[in-house]
Amino acid sequence: MKLFKILFTMKPINSSFGGGNQFLNNFLEYLDKFPIDIVFELEPDIDIIFIMDPRKLSLNKITLEMVKQYKLDNPNVIVIHRINDSDKPRDHVDVLDPFILDALNNVDDFPIFVSNFTKSYFTEKGYNGQSNVILNGCNTKYFFPANKKNNNN
Repeated sequence: MKLFKILFTMKPINSSFGGGNQFLNNFLEYLDKFPIDIVFELEPDIDIIFIMDPRKLSLNKITLEMVKQYKLDNPNVIVIHRINDSDKPRDHVDVLDPFILDALNNVDDFPIFVSNFTKSYFTEKGYNGQSNVILNGCNTKYFFPANKKNNNN
């Protein structure tokens, strides 16, 4: 019996496609140990929506507007949002920030920033809600501290 259902707004691909994809692949591998339904399409009875990116992209078919509507129709759904980017490196051209600020202020229950810099950046832009920072990391099956013994695999 499945405990609950999580929707990820991005389908993982099995290749290098940025930090979000790597995070998702590692997270899905971890979640596979638990009785959880993982879905990538909006469907009935979703308990948690995990926004990987609020924009509609090639791997991300679910838009922020779709998540907003689902949350209006299903007020008990929890929305977690992994925020890993901003317009800062783009000379402040408004590409990402409006989507992210809209999600932060109107949809997200639990935003997760991938760096203290990104959290501070959006705090300066006007977000003042609760959030956490979970730093990006590597898969310790393949990369590990020098003091850990290598098993020659």
